[in-house]
Amino acid sequence: MAYLLESTFGIDLPKEMQREFGPIANDAVDSLGREVSAEELKSLFWREYIVRQEPYVLHHFHSGDTDGVAHCQARITHNNELLEVAGTGNGPIAAFVRALQSAGVQVFEVCDPTASKQWVVVRKPPPLPTSASVPLTAKHDGVQESTLASSWRL
Repeated sequence: MAYLLESTFGIDLPKEMQREFGPIANDAVDSLGREVSAEELKSLFWREYIVRQEPYVLHHFHSGDTDGVAHCQARITHNNELLEVAGTGNGPIAAFVRALQSAGVQVFEVCDPTASKQWVVVRKPPPLPTSASVPLTAKHDGVQESTLASSWRL
């Protein structure tokens, strides 16, 4: 599954995400009762991680840099409530995390996926199981797209 996504579409899933998406893909295959095509697998991935509508939806994200400090403004929906959030940090992801925290999202850390080939969301106490979508660069209909974090489960 991970090999097919990477070799066909350039979607390189970190190991933790492979462990999360594998059972989702297997359940879909089992319910269909047949093998799925690469395109069907990509569509399943897109529905699960990119175009999610709950519990959070990222509608808009803008980031800039002033004197080495990244800042962002974002518009998200949580439980059908539209929120405008803003934050600053040492990069756009850190700024977005701080923006979410300012809106009441429980404190969490985002670990660099390039350092360990894993993407981990770690809660500060109390420790609970979590998952998150990852920033990724992928080709969709021949166009390279970057997605910061369109969905996450906390």
